Amino acid sequence: MLRHTITAIGLAASCGSAAASVEYPAWPADAKDDKDSRVVAFYQARCTDWANDNGHQGEARQQYMAFCMQQMPVLRPVGLED
Repeated sequence: MLRHTITAIGLAASCGSAAASVEYPAWPADAKDDKDSRVVAFYQARCTDWANDNGHQGEARQQYMAFCMQQMPVLRPVGLED
């Protein structure tokens, strides 16, 4: 549990550093839930960029991506004001 908390904090900390260099799908202001395909695309782009930044490859990348996609609704929930 502590490992997941630390990883989530690391994901949140990396939000700002990666945002300046990559153009992400626009955050859909009118999204109603995290199953919206536009929200999923936004989450996927962020997780992919963070996996690239951290040099994850192979199975480690797959595990990172799965964990990141689980955590994104916590880090950037639908309804959060910009």
